Amino acid sequence: MSLLRVTLLLLGAGLLAGANCAAPDPYRCSAPFSSDGPLQLQWPRARMVYQQHGGVGAILLRGWYDGAPTAIEARWNGGPWRVIDPQPRFGVFKGSLPDQPIGRGLLEVRFQNDPAASTAVADVGVGNVLVLGGQSNMVMWLDTLSASQRGASALPQLVSPFDPQGIKWAVDPIHQCVPPVGSIWPGFGDRVIDGTGAPVMFIATAVSSTGLVVPPDWRPGSQHWWDMIEQVYEGTAGQMCPAAMLWLQGEADALHGVASDVYEGALVSFAEAFEKNMHCEVPIVVGVIGSIEDSGTVLARFADGIRAAQRAAPLASPHLRPGPETQDLPLNGVHFSDAAAPALIERWCAAIASLGLACAAPP
Repeated sequence: MSLLRVTLLLLGAGLLAGANCAAPDPYRCSAPFSSDGPLQLQWPRARMVYQQHGGVGAILLRGWYDGAPTAIEARWNGGPWRVIDPQPRFGVFKGSLPDQPIGRGLLEVRFQNDPAASTAVADVGVGNVLVLGGQSNMVMWLDTLSASQRGASALPQLVSPFDPQGIKWAVDPIHQCVPPVGSIWPGFGDRVIDGTGAPVMFIATAVSSTGLVVPPDWRPGSQHWWDMIEQVYEGTAGQMCPAAMLWLQGEADALHGVASDVYEGALVSFAEAFEKNMHCEVPIVVGVIGSIEDSGTVLARFADGIRAAQRAAPLASPHLRPGPETQDLPLNGVHFSDAAAPALIERWCAAIASLGLACAAPP
C-alpha cells in the first residue's frame, strides 16, 4: 500500500462516495420503502434478527395497511396465529409476538377477517445482534472477500435503514458504500452461530477515516453519532437492546496527536452517552489499535498513547469491556492484512466470551 493511499484513508478522501453509491448523500444509498400491497411491514424485514434474552425474544411488528380498520394477526416459524393489534387506527398497525424461542423462520401477517389479505417476510430470526463501531479497521480492508456459510446477516451502514431490503446476508463488503473490500465478519458470524446455536445479525456502523476527538466524528451529538443511533434503532426494530458493540477506532486520533488522557475521557463519555440511548445494558468491547506507526504516517508516542487509553478506559467505565490486542498483527499500511484475519477472529471470539457469547472451534 502506498504512503499516499495510507494518508488518504486516514484523513478521508471521498471513500464514502464509492462506486456502489447512487445517492448524493452516501449514508443513503438505496431505495425508500415500497408502498405496494394492502399490508406493508416496516418491521420485521427479511433476514432481521431480534435480540434474545434468556433464550427467548420478542418479535416487534410495525407497518401500514389499506382499507377499513380490522384486527391484524401474525405468526412466526409455523407457530399459532396471534392477534398483534386488535384495533389498528389511521392506517398504522403495531404489536409483538413475545417469548419466541431462538431460531429463524417465516413471519406472516394478515387481516383476521380476511386471511387472504396477507404478507410474509422470510428468514426472521431470534438470536444475537452485534454492532460494529469505529473506523476503517472495523470496516476491514482485506483483499479476500468472504461470505457467511451459516446465515449470518448484516444491516450495512450507508444503506438506508428504511429500505425493506436493507438487511442482507453477511457477504463482503459489509459496508456497501466503500470499495469492495473483505472482512472477518462473515466468518466470525459463522463461528458465533455455531458456538451459540442462535442466529447472528451485524449492525455495521463503522466509517473509514473517522475520529473520536480529532476529528470529532463520533462525539455524542454529532452527525455520525446520530446516524449510528438511528441505525441501531432501525436494526433492532426500536428495541435498542443489542448484545454488544464491538469497537475499534483511534488511528485517526493518533494521526492528529490526541493526548492519551483526552482520548480516554472521550471514550468513557462516548460509552456513557451510548448507554443512555439504549434500553438495556449494552457493553462496548474496545479493541486496541495495531502498530500503525510502522506505516510512517503516525508518530509512535501518539499511537502508544491511544493504545494506553484503550486499555485504561474499561477500568474507568462500567460500560466498556477490554477487547483484543492487535499490536503484534501484520498490517498492510495502516490496515490489517489477510494474514491477520485468523488471529483477529480468535481474539474477538475471546473478547465476547465474557459476555456469554461463545464461538465454535475453527473448522
